[in-house]
Amino acid sequence: MNPLTLYRKLVDSHTVVDLDEQNVLLFCDLHLMNEYTSPQAFAGFGEIFYSNAMNNGLLAVMLPPADVLSLMEEASRGADPVRVEIDVRASTVRSPRQTSSFMLSERHRRMFLEGLDMIGASLAHRADIAAFAQRHWARQPWVRDVARRTKERLDRKPS
Repeated sequence: MNPLTLYRKLVDSHTVVDLDEQNVLLFCDLHLMNEYTSPQAFAGFGEIFYSNAMNNGLLAVMLPPADVLSLMEEASRGADPVRVEIDVRASTVRSPRQTSSFMLSERHRRMFLEGLDMIGASLAHRADIAAFAQRHWARQPWVRDVARRTKERLDRKPS
């Protein structure tokens, strides 16, 4: 058996619910961030933009390049605008001349069909979050409200 990494231990101990096969809802009682400026960090910007757009209600559809070129050609042919319809339920993009399919995770499909952003989708698990928080703080009472207590301590003027 391989030992668990710190990352895996943190994720495993703070997972409220599995959202789908690749995403979990994490409970964050104390959040620490580091910024890394490596080539590997910058390589993921496209994926980060896609994920942020989708989580904030901006549908980002990825089509094969040939389908995109065909849509652009169709749009540039006439003087009138071309009506393009995106069907989230069917995962299709339709124009008068073509229909193209796209992939969409079930989590994102559900969010778009229900009109939810990531916060709204997370709040659907409110009862799970509250139950997890109670168990978490019962096991580790010293971390409850640590940010608020730290701020209060820092805000106190020295006597």
